[in-house]
Amino acid sequence: MSLLQLLYLAMALLWAGTAVYLRGLMVAARPMDVSDRPRAAQARRRLRWVFLGVATPAALVTLASGEALHRPLVNPAGLVAYLAVVGLLFWAHGAYGLLVLKLERGQYRGLVQACRFLSGLTIVLLLLFTGMVLLQTG
Repeated sequence: MSLLQLLYLAMALLWAGTAVYLRGLMVAARPMDVSDRPRAAQARRRLRWVFLGVATPAALVTLASGEALHRPLVNPAGLVAYLAVVGLLFWAHGAYGLLVLKLERGQYRGLVQACRFLSGLTIVLLLLFTGMVLLQTG
C-alpha cells in the first residue's frame, strides 16, 4: 500500500468519524432551557471548530488524494457514477455547514433529523467512494 493510499484511507476514516461526531455535537449545542445556554454556547464553538478545523480539511484531503489515486475510467457509466458520488459528498459537506449556521441562528426545528440523515449519507457515500478509488488503483 502506497503512502498516498494510506493518507487517503486515514482522511476518509477521519471524515466519516466527524460526520458521526457532528450529529452528537449538534444535539449538545441546543439549549434545553435558559440555564443551559452557557453549555450550549460552548458546544456550538466546539461544533464550529470540529466542522471547520477537522471535517473540512479531512474532506479536502480525502477528495484530493482520491482524485490523485483514481485512474480515468474508460466506461462512461462508471465515470458518471464516480462523479455523482463525489458531487453528493460535496453537497453533504455543504449541507453540514448550513446546519451549523442554522444552529447558530437558533433554528432548531428538524436539525437532529437532518443531521442524522446527513451522517448516514456521508458514511455510505464515503464507502462507495473508497471502493471506487481502491478498485481503480489496483
